Amino acid sequence: MGNIQSCINASNRLYDLLENEIQNNPKLIELGITLESRDKNSYCFRVIFESPKNLVHAISISYPPDAYGNRGVEYNQPEIATTIETAVIDSTNKLFYPNELGYSDVLRFDTLKEIVEEILRVGNFVAK
Repeated sequence: MGNIQSCINASNRLYDLLENEIQNNPKLIELGITLESRDKNSYCFRVIFESPKNLVHAISISYPPDAYGNRGVEYNQPEIATTIETAVIDSTNKLFYPNELGYSDVLRFDTLKEIVEEILRVGNFVAK
């Protein structure tokens, strides 16, 4: 399997897991977040925050094919993508690097648990 397809497959799995988390995790429900409709042929999607009063509109979640851990067996890395990146999107739909959240670039994660924690962290910042 090519590394791009591996990243797309991993992104689709993560989307499904997050969709379940958003419906069943009381803390996520309380934040009122939603998942952007996804393109099943893409390796990224967005978590949307409801608060219009804040600059943070969304978090982009991606399994980028060029990230360490996602490059595939030809680079002696796992066939299944493992590295997840998040980036903050502002209210004008542009990348945004809020220092208050520790974003000077994308942040990287490895697990669903870490992604849920990041969504909660950013969501709580947005809700302030």
